[in-house]
Amino acid sequence: MIVADTSGIFASVDTAAAEHKAVTAILAEVDEPPLVTPFVVAEVDYLLTTRFGAKTAITFLQDVADGAYELVEFHPGDLGTAVGVVQRYADLNIGITDASLVVAAARYGTTDLLSLDEKHFRAISPLWGAAFRLLPADY
Repeated sequence: MIVADTSGIFASVDTAAAEHKAVTAILAEVDEPPLVTPFVVAEVDYLLTTRFGAKTAITFLQDVADGAYELVEFHPGDLGTAVGVVQRYADLNIGITDASLVVAAARYGTTDLLSLDEKHFRAISPLWGAAFRLLPADY
């Protein structure tokens, strides 16, 4: 399973992004829809709306609704765990979206993140230790 970050999804849409081809190749190869949290969906929606327009954002949202991405349920306990991640990495100024990826990765037992955010995810550890494999950088 791959957990998708805002930056990875955005690069898949932005044909001018340096990582566009690598990200779209990874997405084309996966057998299961990448996991997204509600926080990622909200961020991607905002970025696509403000940078490419509502039509592009709606296409992404419809892709999520149609199952191109698996929307991870986020419960109050998950939010509490995510807040703990934010607190643990307060010096990095991560937000709830990045922390939600850590929680989703733990739930699904994966270290694979589709993310261009090496600054944060090279420093953040999965809840059980180890390290995240960042795609496409570690592909």
